[in-house]
Amino acid sequence: MEKFDDHFLPKRNIIHERAVFNQRVHKQDETVESFVRSLYELSEHCSFGEQKNDMIRDRLVIGIKDRLISKYLQLKVDLTLDDAL
Repeated sequence: MEKFDDHFLPKRNIIHERAVFNQRVHKQDETVESFVRSLYELSEHCSFGEQKNDMIRDRLVIGIKDRLISKYLQLKVDLTLDDAL
């Protein structure tokens, strides 16, 4: 079964998966909830490990379309993902 899986199951390209994640921005008519859900989904294939919440937090802060909120969140010293949400 392992050889069968190795042959037929596609391999994930971590570099590409992370590039897609890091290029994701909050779209014009998209809710923040939908944007955050998308970040969680995209992060599943990025192998972030223990850094996953930090990566989602950073992408949220950088990618949100409201520049005022982005600047505010960037100024918080110990910002967690839960705080950002």
